[in-house]
Amino acid sequence: MLVLDDLQWADNASLLLLRHLVAAEHPVRLLVLGTFRDSELAQSPGLRETLGLLRRHRGFTRLELEGLDENGVQSLMEAAAGHALSEEGLGLADTLFRETDGNPFFVTELLRHLSETGAIRQDSSGQWVVEHAEEESSPKASGRSSAAGWRASAMRRHRSSSPPR
Repeated sequence: MLVLDDLQWADNASLLLLRHLVAAEHPVRLLVLGTFRDSELAQSPGLRETLGLLRRHRGFTRLELEGLDENGVQSLMEAAAGHALSEEGLGLADTLFRETDGNPFFVTELLRHLSETGAIRQDSSGQWVVEHAEEESSPKASGRSSAAGWRASAMRRHRSSSPPR
């Protein structure tokens, strides 16, 4: 198995390797799994061209994955906590859903980030508790209703401005 992650950032040599593996005259027993973000296809003409060529080959399958829905984010958080969410936890789940578009990776990473920065915590019974910031750039000052929403917005801005790896 060969996994090629974030193909939207792949260089031409990597895309040529992918084309070569798929179009080889003597097929190899190899599963190639490539991932990319649809939202960044417009900025990757080489990947668009490669996908067009790959579609012509037998054995090529494209699976489009979607984010979790609101109930899915709640279920993910309940599984992490080990019990049903409180009202505050449901509010946090709603905020996380809106800020991450239900992307399970971003939901778990944002939960980790919010926990590590002290914006949220789990109390002794495991319920999610949102800690309200008191600093000048707090959620109230920015028009947000909770520390989680404020920090989630900051995380989303950071994610969208991060350079390619």
